[in-house]
Amino acid sequence: MPARLLPLLFVLLLFGCYDQSARQENAGWSDFSSEKMSFEEDQATAGEADDAPIERQIIRTADYRIQVADVGASAARIEETVKKHGGYISSQELNNSSYELNTHFVIRVPNQQLDSLLEAVGREATFTNYRRVTSTDVTEEFVDIQIRLKTKKEVRDRYIEILRNQAKTVEDILRAEEQIRVVQEEIEAKEGRLKYLQNQVSLSTLNLNIYQRIPYQPEPDLYKESFGSKVKRKFLAGWDLFIDLLLLIVNLWPLILIGAIVIWQRKRIAGLFRRRKKT
Repeated sequence: MPARLLPLLFVLLLFGCYDQSARQENAGWSDFSSEKMSFEEDQATAGEADDAPIERQIIRTADYRIQVADVGASAARIEETVKKHGGYISSQELNNSSYELNTHFVIRVPNQQLDSLLEAVGREATFTNYRRVTSTDVTEEFVDIQIRLKTKKEVRDRYIEILRNQAKTVEDILRAEEQIRVVQEEIEAKEGRLKYLQNQVSLSTLNLNIYQRIPYQPEPDLYKESFGSKVKRKFLAGWDLFIDLLLLIVNLWPLILIGAIVIWQRKRIAGLFRRRKKT
């Protein structure tokens, strides 16, 4: 081989080694990216529903207002009735007016016990204003969240596998960890929504209002103003009146100035009018 070809051969050999090293360095993230893209493209088909029948997910809410003979006694019996039906009172509020005693309950009870609870509460009524039961079907959202959760968990697990086996450089690792963080946040949000729906489906809500008519009586005046407080209030009212009058005078100063000049020069003005009459 001619000696002049040796330098050229050395350069070609060096370039070939560098190119192979660069390809190996980028192979990790290239494989990671291709795996990522192919798996995300399969997300739409990864969550296909099974052929098993879907159980309906229904949220039931009742609104009930009744008149009772004795609010206190009925409220105590209702509390016991709610316990017997496996429910609990979420909130209770008592209100009094001049003509009515009123107690409002927010009751959570197992879905299958709502109808029997309504019947038991209805025995307390001397008059029923209204009784409404509404049902909201959330089956579609429920199933959709379950499918998306399954898919996102598979995506997360796949990212973790890629991070462990295919990420070669620091940049690859940081990208994979960021993807895992994003997917995990989405999973937690979906799980929170799913738990909320499960709670609303398993426990129905009863908004119950019971009231008792009473003879009209004016509301008592519970506050009596002291003498010192009255003196202070009247003094402040007088001071405010003084300030208002002072501001009114300041506002009308041109008219007051003209009036003062007229009064000061009234004799001269009167004499001027008399001379004009004589002429």
